[in-house]
Amino acid sequence: MAEHEAGVVLRRIEGRRLAADCAALLASKYGVRRVVLIGSLATGEATHQCPDIDLVVEGLPARNSRCPAPSHLCRSGGSYGRVLTV
Repeated sequence: MAEHEAGVVLRRIEGRRLAADCAALLASKYGVRRVVLIGSLATGEATHQCPDIDLVVEGLPARNSRCPAPSHLCRSGGSYGRVLTV
């Protein structure tokens, strides 16, 4: 049990690091204004070893601009947690 909990903590730390890296990439490549980490990683409630990374992005360019991602793929849910520096 302790081994499982240690794995969860490590994955939580790694997930937050990856979220920060994504925020930096979104800011440098697409000029977004703000990235917010939401969901279980933000609230510390991730209880398994493979949590997903939920981000809300403000200021992502329209699809026909330099960003290829369709806007309908972006959705928000859960409670807001951590605003990541961009």
